[in-house]
Amino acid sequence: MGESGCFLTPDCNDADTRERLWDELRQLANIVADWIVLGDFNIVRAMEERIGPHLRSLSEIMAFNQCLLDSNLDDLQGYGCEHTWTNKQDVGTRVWSKLDRVLTNASWLVDVPHALVTVLPPGISDHSPLLIQNKENYQIRRRFSYLTCWEEHKDYDTIVSEAWQIPTKGNAMFILFAKLKNVRQKLIILHKNNYSGLAAKEKDLLEKYWTLRKTKRSSLIQRAKIHDINYNDGANNYFFAKIAIRKHKSIIGNFVLLFRLTSKPGLCLSKLILLALIRKKPVVTSVMDYRPIPGCTIFYKIVSKILCDRLKPHSPTIVGKEQGAFVASRCIFENIMLTQSLIKGYGHRGISPRCMIKVDIKKAFDSLH
Repeated sequence: MGESGCFLTPDCNDADTRERLWDELRQLANIVADWIVLGDFNIVRAMEERIGPHLRSLSEIMAFNQCLLDSNLDDLQGYGCEHTWTNKQDVGTRVWSKLDRVLTNASWLVDVPHALVTVLPPGISDHSPLLIQNKENYQIRRRFSYLTCWEEHKDYDTIVSEAWQIPTKGNAMFILFAKLKNVRQKLIILHKNNYSGLAAKEKDLLEKYWTLRKTKRSSLIQRAKIHDINYNDGANNYFFAKIAIRKHKSIIGNFVLLFRLTSKPGLCLSKLILLALIRKKPVVTSVMDYRPIPGCTIFYKIVSKILCDRLKPHSPTIVGKEQGAFVASRCIFENIMLTQSLIKGYGHRGISPRCMIKVDIKKAFDSLH
């Protein structure tokens, strides 16, 4: 007990040899304290570590993972090629697998905390060399992740197009790799210039928001002339109601408004239109409580009729499809029948809970534009 060692795995080309190796690793785990195991295990730890036909059986993969769990072994952190072996055959039968690996236990990592393994290109061999180094100041570069929010940037299409069109020489695979690398570098720059430090930007915007909110609340309190009152919501209905009451106090109960409408030069001089406001409620609190009755002359009615006749053919393209009445070629009964059908369907069994809200839209003749 307490010994350190390095263990190289033998050839594991068949299932029996691998089973004996798993037993030996379990026995060594009880003897050696700090150790590292490396070599060709001829087995993967997950289905994702193999690409190609003839997948390995799940029972063999589970047996390998159970052995590593019993031996307190795990993969040494590293970078480089994802797969360590390929059969280098044609495209239809090409296979990539991660068969070679470096395994260590926790005690060994305590002694060598900065150890890293580099998976080098395979070269002429079908296996990739594994290089173990002790790099104290090395930082593993983060894996590139594509963010869909980049597509909303106004210059996204231009940046990707320019990066893709950079001339590159070589075979087809190298050209594709180079183009993707150019696009990645440009997108990284785009991210640093526009999307980095979002947390700090959010904090700054929140501070500005609360400052503006406080200023708005102070302004509303001053306009409403309310003192010695504290509300959490700086823009609640109470303040707006007080402001509206102060505005409408200046409205005289019975009055007549004179609107000056100036027509085109050369036709006629400015006209005065008498507009009588009739109360709709006994108690008047706002302008909306009056019904305007204009005393227009026949000239304005003729002009209004001409404008309506000219706009009528274009109203279906101007007014939304939701409006079913007062538009040529549309019928309000279609909306009524649709509503009745929806309400009738609410009585069916087995449907999810739902509700229907009727919104009373303000009448058109209640407003003056």
